[in-house]
This record gives sequence, C-alpha cells and structure tokens, in this order.
Amino acid sequence: MNFSSALTADMTLPVPLEVARRMGWQAGQLFVFIVHGINLQIEPATPELLAAVQGDEAELDEIFGGLNEEDEAQADLTIEDLRGAMRGADPSSYRDRDDRY
Repeated sequence: MNFSSALTADMTLPVPLEVARRMGWQAGQLFVFIVHGINLQIEPATPELLAAVQGDEAELDEIFGGLNEEDEAQADLTIEDLRGAMRGADPSSYRDRDDRY
C-alpha cells in the first residue's frame, strides 16, 4: 500500500496512522533519518544505531550497506534520465490486478 504525508511549515512530517500501526510505532518514539543518495531511510532509534549516527559514516555503512561509486552516480539521475529505461521489457510475468483483494 502507498501512503503520503505533507511536510508542514515547521518541517514536521506526520506519519499516517495506518503506517504507525503496521510498524508498531508509538507517539514520542525517536527515529533516525539516514540519507542514501536521493533515498531516505527512516529507522526507529536503537542504542547501536544512535551510536553509529553519532560516529562516522563507515559505521552506518556497516549496518545498512553503503553506496559504491556506481550507486552514487545513479543516485544523481533525474526522472528524464530514466524515461524509456524499461522500453522493450517483457511484462508477461508481472503481477496483475487479479491477485489483489
């Protein structure tokens, strides 16, 4: 399922209630934001993760895996760079709407 949320003027990003329920998150819980190129990873804070965040990037890379030079180059791609990238792909084994409920 996809959910969306709007960033407020005071830079608060509300978590949709259904997402919080599914993830088992509670009000007041602390989270860590980890940036991987153009991607953002949100993780509940643990003592190990907080220590890694306060440490160096190498420690975070050890926990989550880092980006190599090729990954970093791809992170700079724009939507226009990706248009037509899958042209000619075989869609026959892709999931269809018949398997949804």
